[in-house]
Amino acid sequence: MSKQFDLVKDNEKKLFFRYLIPGLLGMIMLSGYVFVDALCVGRALGGKGLAALNVSTPSISLMYATGFLFATGSATLYSIFKGKKEDKTAKEIYTFGFVCALIVGLIYAILGLIFIEKIAYFLGATKNNISFTKQYLGTILLFAPFFVIDIFMNVFVRNDKAPHIAMMATIGCCSLNVVLDVLFVFGFGMGMFGAGLATALSAVLSVIINFSYSLTKKSGIKLVKFKPQFKILKRILSNGISSFISEMSVGIVTIAFNKVILNLIGDIGVSSYGIIANINLIFFSIFMGTAQTIQPLVSVNYGAEKIERVFKFFKLGVVFSTLAGVVFTTICVAFPYELSSIFVKDKEIIDITANAIKVYGIAYLFMGINILFDAFFYSVEKPKFAVTISLSRALIIVLIMLFTLSNMLGIKGVWITVPITEIITIVIGANLFLSYKKIYNLKTQVN
Repeated sequence: MSKQFDLVKDNEKKLFFRYLIPGLLGMIMLSGYVFVDALCVGRALGGKGLAALNVSTPSISLMYATGFLFATGSATLYSIFKGKKEDKTAKEIYTFGFVCALIVGLIYAILGLIFIEKIAYFLGATKNNISFTKQYLGTILLFAPFFVIDIFMNVFVRNDKAPHIAMMATIGCCSLNVVLDVLFVFGFGMGMFGAGLATALSAVLSVIINFSYSLTKKSGIKLVKFKPQFKILKRILSNGISSFISEMSVGIVTIAFNKVILNLIGDIGVSSYGIIANINLIFFSIFMGTAQTIQPLVSVNYGAEKIERVFKFFKLGVVFSTLAGVVFTTICVAFPYELSSIFVKDKEIIDITANAIKVYGIAYLFMGINILFDAFFYSVEKPKFAVTISLSRALIIVLIMLFTLSNMLGIKGVWITVPITEIITIVIGANLFLSYKKIYNLKTQVN
């Protein structure tokens, strides 16, 4: 793909789809890390292995969240300064974000090695699955720097007008993950350790591909000398915090759901929720791919003061996410047993999961638009609005609904928690968006 196209002048629809297709494929493949692990582990080790994998998921969420914190925070500034034609400052911001992400990734690896058992129990492991959990979790945490940098580089390569490279990296790593999962889990009988190692080595490959691109002459993202500045770090963290909350909340909410479900119906319920979480990864990745599509387009045009184009890109994202949401909800309602039986053969787990998916799937009608609200606000440096959205849908409201509805309705209340949360959030998001647009219209009238 040639980089000879103009993000502030070319047709909005053409640019949107130019970024959308590789963005979607990239995010789908990224979600394939855990999905393929779940598929192989569920088939090879059954419900116990699946429960251990689900317990370990928050650790991956933390690493992804950290990657997105520094990636979206830095990339938003990077694109804004690119829009202002300040290339030197843009490169310094990229380097600053890269160094911060790497340092935090190394800290995760060190802490993971020292406190692996305590971390496993904290995440929800039981005596029944602690051995499996430690095997998978320990391997993943050892490679923490690669998971963090993988996300960081993927976002920046897209912002450098090379979404096809980011797509190639994620397709490559997911393909390797599939091959190594089958080889390690089934061929060599390495169990949970094999699944974790397959995922980790796949992340290493993705980093190699994306970082290799940054070393080429045509790349605009270069590591340069920089002076750490607190005001820049503050802007990076402010712009990235909503992405961190959205991604990290997956882990926090998973822990909360696991504990509530465990109290209500035991380990079999945790296995069921693990299946739902992995199905959700795929659908959620489509919405995240759409959000990642509009981020560089919105940020560059915002920096270039092309505000009308900013709103057009957001509208294109909303239309696509709405159509995708209808398709996803239809699949969940029409084929719940088929989706459930992909992972396990246990009829009881399949029955519980199928009944849950039919309710949980309603959330997809609203989820994509809420994620776009979040992406739009951090892309135009409105961190307070973005944080309001991410905290609402991904943490505060969902936890309140979980504990309230599970006490009132039992396990049915657990499954309806996410749909109700998304409905409440879309009302909040719509009001914030209309407020922002009203402020912009007033500024336009004054000028």
